[in-house]
Amino acid sequence: MALALGFLVAMVLPIGHAVGSIIPNVTIYMSPSNGVLDLTWDASPYNLERQLRDLGLYVTAAYDGQPSMTGDNVPNAYVIPYQNGDTFYVSAEDMREVTSYVASGGLVILLDAVTGDGAAARAFVSQALGLQGDWYLCKSAAKPKVSTKRFVLSNLGDGVVLSDWASAFLRGADPATATYDIREVAAPWPRRLEEARFVNTHTLCVHEDPTLVTRPLYTVDADEMQVAAQAFGKVGVPGAVVWLGYSWKDGPQEQWGALINKIITDFAADAYKVPTEADAAWEPRDLGDRVVEEVASATGPDLTDAVRLLLEGPGVYGNNGNGNNGNNGNGNNGNNGNGNNGNNGNGNNGNNGNGNNGNNGNGKNGNGNGHKPIEVPRFVRRLRAAFAA
Repeated sequence: MALALGFLVAMVLPIGHAVGSIIPNVTIYMSPSNGVLDLTWDASPYNLERQLRDLGLYVTAAYDGQPSMTGDNVPNAYVIPYQNGDTFYVSAEDMREVTSYVASGGLVILLDAVTGDGAAARAFVSQALGLQGDWYLCKSAAKPKVSTKRFVLSNLGDGVVLSDWASAFLRGADPATATYDIREVAAPWPRRLEEARFVNTHTLCVHEDPTLVTRPLYTVDADEMQVAAQAFGKVGVPGAVVWLGYSWKDGPQEQWGALINKIITDFAADAYKVPTEADAAWEPRDLGDRVVEEVASATGPDLTDAVRLLLEGPGVYGNNGNGNNGNNGNGNNGNNGNGNNGNNGNGNNGNNGNGNNGNNGNGKNGNGNGHKPIEVPRFVRRLRAAFAA
């Protein structure tokens, strides 16, 4: 009787953060109603749900749109499966609630999408963390085979290994203590993940927002610029987003399952600490050079819009009283003191060199200011120098 009562109490306790040994509460998005998931042809969402349940987690499936993530039923983790429908999650659901969930300490585990070359992940992370600016580098690194459309590792035979920098995201994610066998007693993070089909890798994702804190969790052994799992946080924010490159189309995998279990349980056990400005300034030794080389070698269509922004203008950094993409005291796209498409000092509704609602040569919300300037990160300066060389 006492055992049954204890189990009942554990089931009904609201779980915002794990208490003691309470099993984490996980909500998985399983809704086909808004076009994010198509459950008629691809069983990967079902496979992921089954693996989460097999891991012994308390799993709630949301089959009718985005679940509520406020109040007494806040999950420890919110899992979004492989987006195999025609619509990205960010376009179908209310991202304001997701942002609020992360800001209050929630963990989102996000898989990739069948289209977009990484756009689904870029858009989700940007909105969930409220990032300002654009991505310098964040795109698919492994290309699908033309004949099968299956995502495979571009360096065949290379393993997916735990990154040296994963422990900077969650304590305990240390290759020195990792194991090849997750069945060992009190096994830590898996050292390697299965080279299953439908594993997609990204380049390291780097953003111009200086408050973003990002860590590669697993990389391809022979190419650290191919990231199979990456964590994203923000200075002062207690929640985080983790992107995983496996789609679960090949069904549950022992090591990938061990990974998602460790991320959820360690996060629920408060192994994640709110990032500081020092964490945001962190740059892995030598990896920054690799990223610069990757971006600097891009030409033609491979030169991303983010890099064009970096090279062509101040972006959000703001110089000399600029508005958005303006120069020399300009409003939006104005010149020589002009507002929108104005000439001889006149903008729309502007006077004396004003842009929209600006004064004295101002851009938006003026006094010589564009968007609030932020310090140009060292990474940006290195990229500019690489392209200028």
